[in-house]
Amino acid sequence: MARLALWDVSREGHLDLERPLAGGGTLAELFAGKAIVILDRPFDGPGGPISPRDLLDPDQALRAAATGLDLALIGDGPGLRDLLTPSPTATGTATDVADDRAAALGVVARGRRALVPVFRRFPLLRWRRPTAAWLSAQAERLSAALAQALPTQRHLVIHRFEPERVAGGWRGALWRVGTLETVRTLDADAGAMVHAAGTPSTGEATLAMLVALDFDQQLERLRWTLADPGATLGALTAIVDALVIDVASELEVINRPGRRRGASADDLAAALPRLHALGHGVGTTALDTPGGVAVVDLASRIASFAASQVDWLDRLPPWRWWRRAPATARLATAALEALVASVFAPDEQAAARAAIAARVAAHRQAYRVARRGLGGAGRRAYGLRAALAPLASDVVTADIELLTSAAERVVTGDAYDDVLAEREAAAARRARVVDALAAERAALGA
Repeated sequence: MARLALWDVSREGHLDLERPLAGGGTLAELFAGKAIVILDRPFDGPGGPISPRDLLDPDQALRAAATGLDLALIGDGPGLRDLLTPSPTATGTATDVADDRAAALGVVARGRRALVPVFRRFPLLRWRRPTAAWLSAQAERLSAALAQALPTQRHLVIHRFEPERVAGGWRGALWRVGTLETVRTLDADAGAMVHAAGTPSTGEATLAMLVALDFDQQLERLRWTLADPGATLGALTAIVDALVIDVASELEVINRPGRRRGASADDLAAALPRLHALGHGVGTTALDTPGGVAVVDLASRIASFAASQVDWLDRLPPWRWWRRAPATARLATAALEALVASVFAPDEQAAARAAIAARVAAHRQAYRVARRGLGGAGRRAYGLRAALAPLASDVVTADIELLTSAAERVVTGDAYDDVLAEREAAAARRARVVDALAAERAALGA
């Protein structure tokens, strides 16, 4: 069963994930591969109310989440977007100057930050000047290229408009328009950070904590709950919601480039560890129990999502062999077949498959009914929306919902500098608070 450790910020005096502890190690090291739930309720401090969130260093949180620590924030606060904006040195990687977009892709693929000076020439039209909008469009093109080449990763692209005419002559004016800079944040399917705003209900808080858990931990909880004779369908459904969200986000990210571009079925299978783990079983149960209903729900929702990502053109040769979605849908079918075989007794497996097929047909019919009101969004968008439906409220937000498009990952230099300036000021405030808490503890003899 799960083990719980309590870190009382008001007593310990800090929430520094990388500060060496008296017993050895750091919080980030002690909780690696586990989850930290921060109840962001103000407590009385030496100078007034203190919010635990204010004691958390965003760069530390991002580094910890990138190495396997899951983080759930419960309560008021600025949300996750601030945590997903790393400082240039957050990941400790060096910066290489790249001549163009192709070179930048190579730099980023090697795990380094790219800095791209951007030039533009105006042949004959010597009076023309570059614009910030043009540089923003180049940043978005680089962002889209990064998402295409490295679909599992997320990179911010910061564009700085600093126009300078560097040459003239008969060929026209040559301008150094500015720079593009890449900074890596959490991976696209990380699911490592969740925020439940305000005072969430029990169900919303439970969902936030489950989504924040590592996928293997979610599976383990499903095994425990299936083995509990008194388990309710409500408790099982919350776990199923979290599993569907994680598997769907993994499939969506892997399908995002569209074409397979030489990726074999084995390559795609290796890129889908959650789907693979699901196919290895979650315990056993009977079909006519709450556990059986939950497993049928789990399998049908994943099957429906995988099918929704296959466009009509993807079903026709030669596209069915060139595109990723048909291949990942086949992998999903195989994993779900293995799931059914491992969970249900042999004499119940045919009925389980029929129940799953009926649910998939119901999902397909729901799309047909809803598509006229989708406002141009197709089946793939509808499938993703259905898979992420448990996160549809304004209360619970997961990192996989943010920075999903190329445009969202583009930031102006001024906006990025404002974030860094506020972060520096927050670090100074945090240091003063920690010092005040330490002084208070010393005065009390703690």
